[in-house]
Amino acid sequence: MNPLPPRHQPFAILLEERHGVDDNGLVCYNAAVSATPEQTFSVLVIDDELDSRTILSGELEKVPGVTLKVDTASDGNEALNKLKATPFDLVFLDYRLPPTNGLDILERIRQHHPKTAVVMTTAAGNEQVAVAAMKKGAMDYITQQDLRQTDLAQLLRRVIEIRDLVNQNMELRQVNQMKNEFIANVSHELRTPLTVVIGYANTMKDGSMGPLNEAQQKALGSMIDRAEGLMATLNNILRIREVHEGHKQLLVKPVELNGLVAAALERAGREIRRRKLKLAVERPKSEIWVMADEERLGDVVDNLLSNACKFSPADGALRVTVSEAGGQARLAIADAGPGVPPEVLPHIFDTFSAANQGPTREYPGLGLGLPLSKQ
Repeated sequence: MNPLPPRHQPFAILLEERHGVDDNGLVCYNAAVSATPEQTFSVLVIDDELDSRTILSGELEKVPGVTLKVDTASDGNEALNKLKATPFDLVFLDYRLPPTNGLDILERIRQHHPKTAVVMTTAAGNEQVAVAAMKKGAMDYITQQDLRQTDLAQLLRRVIEIRDLVNQNMELRQVNQMKNEFIANVSHELRTPLTVVIGYANTMKDGSMGPLNEAQQKALGSMIDRAEGLMATLNNILRIREVHEGHKQLLVKPVELNGLVAAALERAGREIRRRKLKLAVERPKSEIWVMADEERLGDVVDNLLSNACKFSPADGALRVTVSEAGGQARLAIADAGPGVPPEVLPHIFDTFSAANQGPTREYPGLGLGLPLSKQ
């Protein structure tokens, strides 16, 4: 039988006394592989038949190359109590388990003990039961007859490898969830004081708190631009979270595209004027109606215009074209920027992916606009 893989059972290679000298005059040693198990794996066998429990427990205890601690339970309640008291690495669970069935127990094990691997066993093969067991989280499904002929060491190795992969994936998901919650919480906390900063800065810039000289006006204008840029970034982070978690549903309705683009251009107007871009807009005089979520589609146009302004050189050309052909509407935004490097092109829709990385990058931004637009 095959031993468990090295990650579960480390081995030590021991060099024994000199065995002699070979024909080439080289000293020879006897190399002995000595198993040095550092971990005991606990197994729970759940079956209402005493003979089945006894036979499987005995066969498991004979598996070479690994230390197994085997326990048994005759029904679901006993098994759940034992799992509650002691964590088990692996459970062999019989499908027919009065008064309920093994699927119910499997579901409760996966719910309360997600890191425990479960192998479902049954007297006779049944494809429907096998599919149901795998859907509920069983690592494997095997009949009692096949189990008697199975290489248990190989079965244990495969199940434990799958169990470890599942647990690693679970831990990565938990870390990712913690990261998302942290980013969202920080974004929320930053938005409140940032709103106050923007509000007071605009009030001062308007002269409501006293006259300002030209240098003060310029400084406040720069402060407002930076603060509003940071606010837009925070809003995008929160939108990404909403999209990933499915909190916000699409509200699809008829939307007039020319009006939507005009509103987006008005929002981008200050940045277009600041960079002195030469804006050219081509759109038909007639209305163009599309079925879309007006807010989401507006976000898409805002993100595309923001990218065009960001990457355009000062005094560069910016062309926005709205057209209709063959019952389909088309919006095209073209700028005179450097374009997307070929090596970056496959990743432009990846979250937090930007062409220029690092603290000295030429263009600001976290790389959220295009991922949001795609989603």
